[in-house]
Amino acid sequence: MAGLAVRRAISASVKRLLDNESGAIAGRGVEPLHKARVAVRRLRSDLRTFRELVDARWSGKLRQELRWLGSELGAVRDYDVFLSRIRAAAARSGAAGDPNVAALIAAARDARSASRARMVEALRSARYARLRARLELAARSPRLTLAARLTASQALPPIMKRRKKRIRNAVEGLPTRPTFASLHRIRILAKRLRYAAEAVAFVAGSQTTTVAKAAERLQDVLGELNDAVCACRLLRRLRTRRDLALAANALLALEIEAVSRARAGWAPAWQGLAAAEMPAWR
Repeated sequence: MAGLAVRRAISASVKRLLDNESGAIAGRGVEPLHKARVAVRRLRSDLRTFRELVDARWSGKLRQELRWLGSELGAVRDYDVFLSRIRAAAARSGAAGDPNVAALIAAARDARSASRARMVEALRSARYARLRARLELAARSPRLTLAARLTASQALPPIMKRRKKRIRNAVEGLPTRPTFASLHRIRILAKRLRYAAEAVAFVAGSQTTTVAKAAERLQDVLGELNDAVCACRLLRRLRTRRDLALAANALLALEIEAVSRARAGWAPAWQGLAAAEMPAWR
């Protein structure tokens, strides 16, 4: 049944979230937080992808709470990415020991600490406890529709085709020089297509892997663009402080170059995805 794909997808994401929950709370490196955030994003995406196969009211409420959780995790993760980027940029430019850069990094770390405190409070809240219980139940017994009783070959191909068509239409509708917001939208659509392909891999042909990997490549290129744009935004905010202005402006110039490189690389990645054939169902 197609419902099996839904159960497997939800169960895998819930397990990934719960496996990394304690590490995120304890602050055991950046990976537990990253994996927990990915689990939340994937779960939200899967609930959207399989919307015809799950109860709409049940799914809508769950996605709303997952959006809240994702924002709490994402605020800290964004600073992790930012700190990694500016440390690497400073090292490449020979400015790792620059006291001005050190002051900027310290300011970013302070902001991360504040976001992390809010995240830990959220993960220890009654609201999260209720969501956690709902997720555990969803992993065991999601509320499926009658359509979920269809065979995989009946229910899943239209879903995959719709995901591919949506991103193709979005790309074809882009202007000659797309805005960052429109390219971010393409990244989200690529991510959703990838997650959908991975969720149905056990019932689809080997071409599913090709589609998923091509979507991941596009997602990665546009992810680099998004990270660079976000870094520019944070650096512009930090340079309003007089003691951080010099370092922020120097690092901002490097991130603007990174934006240009990422802009140039997304089109070839899209061509690879556009050429990937949809899976043969069995």
